[in-house]
Amino acid sequence: MERFTPRDMFVEAGYGPNFANQLIQNAYSKLFEGDPIDERVCFDASNDMSYIIDIGHDDIRSEGMSYGMYITALTGHEEQFNKLWNFSKRYLRNDDGPHVGYFSWQVSTTDFSKMDPGAAPDSRLPPDEVARMVGACKDEVERLDSIITGFLSAIRPGRPRFASVDLKQLVIEVLEFMRPEIDSRRVKVNCDWANGLPTVSGDASQLKQAFYNIIRNAVQAMTNGGILAICGYRTDDFLVTEFADSGSGIGPEALSTMFNAFRSNRSGGNGIGTMIVERICREHGAEFGLVTEPERGTVFQVRFPLAERRLRMLPPPEPGNNDSAAVK
Repeated sequence: MERFTPRDMFVEAGYGPNFANQLIQNAYSKLFEGDPIDERVCFDASNDMSYIIDIGHDDIRSEGMSYGMYITALTGHEEQFNKLWNFSKRYLRNDDGPHVGYFSWQVSTTDFSKMDPGAAPDSRLPPDEVARMVGACKDEVERLDSIITGFLSAIRPGRPRFASVDLKQLVIEVLEFMRPEIDSRRVKVNCDWANGLPTVSGDASQLKQAFYNIIRNAVQAMTNGGILAICGYRTDDFLVTEFADSGSGIGPEALSTMFNAFRSNRSGGNGIGTMIVERICREHGAEFGLVTEPERGTVFQVRFPLAERRLRMLPPPEPGNNDSAAVK
């Protein structure tokens, strides 16, 4: 039988063959080796045993252990798989009693005692409830499919569809979309736009993605609330949009790698967002940069060349030069 080889959408998007594996390994590192406070779910019980904690109930459950072993097997982490399996045999498996040979579905995190020796309960739901749950699952699958499609479009923006774009309106639309997150993080947004700003030629969808990533980075940098100041103005050559946060700034080491995928100075980040912004700006002929100072925040700046700047004019002829080829 011929083995089916799934499509690698990242390779089709122009990335290397190891891009997807890097994403998976990055996620694995967070879940199994990351910060014990807000990232990892796997902890050692001894040198040769480890367990997966159910963070919603603060206990150890057979489902979580099964998923943990499944992930370690798929990602080739044999030693970690064996540690999870050793714990399951030692503390979850019932060696006597009415459930002998079965695995307990709930174990304490304090002394690893069995809180319920039985298997996971099999709830019998009425047909209408089953139908409701199936419908909810279908909606969730469609939502996740939309997210993945949007993510792939973002990392491979494609050829921009240029049209006249009002940058102020794009920023306002992004702020409205992000309002719940902005409010929940106690961030105040101040906007200051110069009068009579021209439009730019760009792809509205791609530029909104870039502004979303910039604003989200700024908002998440202010862990205890703060102020996000957004302004737009023009110079002789550029239409400038600035995003200034009152966060903790970016250190030199993080600054040197922030445009690299999978490098992020934010817990839970993957560094892809900034890479996307840089790519979209580059494809629009815009300049993307930042100024940061530790403990005083960061200013992200996007500079779009004005239409008249795109015209490349020959310099005027020097005095006394009667060359007939000179442009008048």
